[in-house]
Amino acid sequence: MTKTVKMEYRHTAAIIIATIILSVSGALAINAKGNRTQESWDERAQRLKSDYIFMEGMRVNSQPSRPEDYFFLMRRAEMLNPDDADIAAEVGYYEWAISADSAMHQRGIAKLKRHFEEFPEDYFWSSLYATAKRREFDTKEVVRVGTILDSLFPDKTEHSLQLADDLGALAAAGDTSALAHSLAILNRIELGVGKEPWLISRKVRVYSAVRDTVSIMREVADMLSASPGSSTNNLLAGSINAFFNRPDSAIYYYNRACSLDSANGEAFYTRAEFFREIGDSAAYDREVFNSLKLTSLEVDTKLQLLTGYVKELYSDTTTAQRSRINDLFNVLMEQHPHEAKIHSIYGTYLAVTNRLPEAAEQFQYTVDIDPSDMDAWRMLISARIQSEDNGGVIDAAQRARSLFPDEYWWYLTESIAYLQSGRNQEAKEVINKALNRKGMDQAGLSPLYSSLGDIYHSDGMIDSAMTYYERAIELDPSNFLAMNNAAYYLAVAGKDLDKAEGLAATAVKGDPENTSYLDTYAWVYFKKADYKEAKRIIDKTLEECEKAGLLSADVLEHAGDIYFMSGEPTKALEFWEKASELNPDNELLKRKVKHKTYFYE
Repeated sequence: MTKTVKMEYRHTAAIIIATIILSVSGALAINAKGNRTQESWDERAQRLKSDYIFMEGMRVNSQPSRPEDYFFLMRRAEMLNPDDADIAAEVGYYEWAISADSAMHQRGIAKLKRHFEEFPEDYFWSSLYATAKRREFDTKEVVRVGTILDSLFPDKTEHSLQLADDLGALAAAGDTSALAHSLAILNRIELGVGKEPWLISRKVRVYSAVRDTVSIMREVADMLSASPGSSTNNLLAGSINAFFNRPDSAIYYYNRACSLDSANGEAFYTRAEFFREIGDSAAYDREVFNSLKLTSLEVDTKLQLLTGYVKELYSDTTTAQRSRINDLFNVLMEQHPHEAKIHSIYGTYLAVTNRLPEAAEQFQYTVDIDPSDMDAWRMLISARIQSEDNGGVIDAAQRARSLFPDEYWWYLTESIAYLQSGRNQEAKEVINKALNRKGMDQAGLSPLYSSLGDIYHSDGMIDSAMTYYERAIELDPSNFLAMNNAAYYLAVAGKDLDKAEGLAATAVKGDPENTSYLDTYAWVYFKKADYKEAKRIIDKTLEECEKAGLLSADVLEHAGDIYFMSGEPTKALEFWEKASELNPDNELLKRKVKHKTYFYE
């Protein structure tokens, strides 16, 4: 197959010709001495058949199909005509890019190299070969190929810039000629485009590789001389000075960049980040507040500043700081009353500072402005769950599932809110609605069945509850919550304690620091009268609870029961007293404290 007719002329006629030639291949032209002509009829037939198979492969590759079909046809074409570099390159690309076999991978690169050596002017295949070598970190070969392509295609700026970068990598390793070559390419481009910041950044990167700070600062000075009134140029000058630890010069240029263009959001953002990085919290604080109040800044820039600021300082719970942040959000919401993201960020700030009802209000604004924001719906429901606002959870979950009916989480949270409100029948109905949806997210089936288990247990239907827990675990063997709940309810009922032990052990193994799972595990052993093991696990539970700040009345009461049965009544009384302080309405606890003994109920 000749280079000039790779895809242009082949059509059905090629099939006819190949068939005719193959039919007369027995009558090939052979001279009296048995020597073939320069290209025998058989060889020509093979080449034409290879061309046909090649074209069929290209057709297959242009349509949705299996890559293996394309590769098979190309390999067959290559076998028939191994001298064709184009066919070899197609096969080589597949072997290099798709095959996991290292030997085949290298064969593929070799074929790409062969094509480059024969046809360096084929930019597509030549640049693909360079990419393959770059991924092998063979910088010298990449530069060799790149240099040839740069000489053939000097107007391909992106390629020239990549070559300059590759040469810069060689320069960093001590190749001085590579440094000169890289700079020559960049200077050539500069003659055409001028001292553009993106180009100066490239030159700075090359000089940085050889630690030539003097040349870097000369480039910066030349750039500023060419366009002293450019905000972008001054911003780059500030960033370069900041990188080389020249804070006074950096802030001078950042200030100029901001003053030259009050709408240059990148300049204001970069200046604020500079103060944060050098540890000047007062300046960072001032910069963020001043920038966010500018009406000239785009809202996207303000959101960038705002997000970073909230993450940086949300833990500052002083009244003064909270007041300033609230004022700032109020200013932003006045400037951009219909910007949902501002309400979302404010809601996040309020949530992490434990102001949950206020957070829910902001997330409500968010979904009112942008009902398609699924994450905002999740945050709204989460804030209401943590606020113990069951009615609010039900309302938000119903609205969310009307918009996203196949998302299981809305049904799950709505059913939990019903359950906590004592509305068990409605909780069941919501779960069944989800389970009956054909498009329901399959990942949600296990937690939905687990929730049904909780509901049936609340109704006192233990066997039905266990059936649903088992279904949940069958669907998702990593549903440790279902395992834990099933184990705990079996232990409380004193039923099938060996099964309860296995479920609890699996849950703890899956999430070893979960205090609820540890407490259940300890309680199972308590019910089995293995008080030594129960005490070991409840001690671990208490340790993890203290770490997480989650010491509950239930855990303390269980600890007291376990310690009492372990022969330590004084310590048991201490746990019961602490538990009673946290849950003063628990009559059983009051009896244990009063009589200093364990009661079976």
